[in-house]
Amino acid sequence: MSSDAINITGELIHIGKTQQVKDTFQKRSFVVKTQSEYPQELECQFTQDKCKELDRFKVGDTVTARVNLRGRGYNKREGGMGWFTSLDCWKIDKLGEGAQASKATVIAEPTDLPF
Repeated sequence: MSSDAINITGELIHIGKTQQVKDTFQKRSFVVKTQSEYPQELECQFTQDKCKELDRFKVGDTVTARVNLRGRGYNKREGGMGWFTSLDCWKIDKLGEGAQASKATVIAEPTDLPF
């Protein structure tokens, strides 16, 4: 068994508005640009009551987002299967003003160690 918990550190380059997807479901996306040799722009999301977490951040902040990798299949209208993958955030922290971001920007943290 492997973990799906991931830390993503980088610059916050986009903060979306909260979207009411269904009566009982809302989400808010944001994008973090990693600071590695080959930077990546990764879209993450908060859901439900966690959407307000992004109110205390602004574009340009350096953050560490703690996310879970999620995926599910669905039936396409034209037949066959398709898949959704998302980075569901459960915590986000701003790095201190004098803090330096790590070059290792995407780190999986194992939670099922054998000892």
